[in-house]
Amino acid sequence: MEENQSMSNINNPDEITLKELILKLKDYALELAKNWYIILLFILPIAGYMVYKAKTTDTIFPAKLTFMLSQDDGGLGKIGGLLGSFGLGGSGKNNYEKMVEIAKSRQIIYNSIFNNVEINGKTDYLANHLINLEKLHDKLWEKDTSGLKSFYFTNSDIQKFSKLESKAFIHLHKYLTGSGEKAGIYNCSFSKTSESLTMSISTVSEPLSIELLKTIFYNLSDFYVETSIGRDRFTYDIIKRKSDSIYNLLNAKDYAASKIQDAKRNLFEESEKNSTKKLNRDVNMLGVIYGETAKNAELADFSLKSKTPLIRELDLPMAPLDAKSESAFMALIKGCLIGGILASFFIILRKIIREAMAA
Repeated sequence: MEENQSMSNINNPDEITLKELILKLKDYALELAKNWYIILLFILPIAGYMVYKAKTTDTIFPAKLTFMLSQDDGGLGKIGGLLGSFGLGGSGKNNYEKMVEIAKSRQIIYNSIFNNVEINGKTDYLANHLINLEKLHDKLWEKDTSGLKSFYFTNSDIQKFSKLESKAFIHLHKYLTGSGEKAGIYNCSFSKTSESLTMSISTVSEPLSIELLKTIFYNLSDFYVETSIGRDRFTYDIIKRKSDSIYNLLNAKDYAASKIQDAKRNLFEESEKNSTKKLNRDVNMLGVIYGETAKNAELADFSLKSKTPLIRELDLPMAPLDAKSESAFMALIKGCLIGGILASFFIILRKIIREAMAA
């Protein structure tokens, strides 16, 4: 039996037995214990840096807002067919992807960050609060030489932005919504299961997180509703103006006929009779036309109201938010683990190289 085992080891010189493995691990453990000071040299700077970073990192205040989008699906039956003949009605399916894309657009961000809001006793554009509280002069523009290092917005009209102001706005938009390289501090997503949308933002200031998220939401809501019903509103306005114009003309003709009749007390000359007949004929014709345009205006108004999306907030952010800060104790534990692993790898690799060179 022993002879067979011996022959097996000779045939497989690279095969290691369990006993040899245990002895090898024990040897490595002794090597680590003997070089404890090297492990300590690795742990101290790494753990120290991680504790320092945890203590100097700002506390983050994440805010979240959830809302639902409800929009008519165009199922108006026969009325829908009638509305279609006027270019109204039609299908209006919920489009969550569209809402998410719009929520991150420059238009919505622009409409939001140039609102004047009071934070920490100071009233200013949300854009300037963001620059100041997030310390973007140091985070984004520390090495900038174009003027951004001390930049604040003094103008909110994007049409009159200077090159520097446009550059700063583009940077803020990327900082909020993210770029291909880095995620932003603001996000919008939707859930297919609950059919709800969620907006979230994380800043170092609780009031900034709350005000910025709510402002973006309300601007998004107004913009989405306006773009969804823009064509129907335009059509309704045309029909309504036409209906009002015919109504005013009808009243004018009716008033003119009544005035002639009252003035002559039913004693008309032939020419005056003809004028009265013509006015009465116009009144009757305009009455019919007005009836049709008034009906069309009511249908257009019905279509407009039925297609107006309903955006209803479910949960608005409110103070106090759950602050998130890195624990110094957890940072110490992580630093010790990382330092210990790196030191162990170095010591064992060094031992393997020495044994290989000595063989």
